[in-house]
Amino acid sequence: HQDQPYWPVKGWQIASVWIALDRIDRSNGAVEFVAGSHKWGINFRPTPFRRNHDVKFSPGDGLAQIPDIDAGRDRYDIRWWEMEPGDCLVFHAMIVHGAPGNSTTGARRRGLALRYTGDDVRYDPRPGTFQFPYTPDIEAGAPMECALFPKAWPRP
Repeated sequence: HQDQPYWPVKGWQIASVWIALDRIDRSNGAVEFVAGSHKWGINFRPTPFRRNHDVKFSPGDGLAQIPDIDAGRDRYDIRWWEMEPGDCLVFHAMIVHGAPGNSTTGARRRGLALRYTGDDVRYDPRPGTFQFPYTPDIEAGAPMECALFPKAWPRP
């Protein structure tokens, strides 16, 4: 699973922050990462994990089909971490990542995901991307600066 092509943005400077709201381990769906995959230079088509999830991407979208990581786990450097509530992971949005389902009974697996963009990122609302609940007050191709995407910290 990869995020950037799914989001209506283009650029390299995108950081994702995933904050655990519950204790997380392998049994309830720890996020796994293929180390270094953000440097492969490949934009993969996002692959949903839920059954019957509407896939909005097609072979003509210019995105590559993600390899079957689970079929060859020994060929990849897969990393994951146990987390306590409040722990966070900060990672490049283009790294191949995903999580197995929660296989425990009664154990929650909640998290909060945030994304931060840098100067090279532009708004790109192309077909098949996530639709925000509110329309940003910026034109396609503009920097990610508007009321919906406030600047977290200005340059001095």
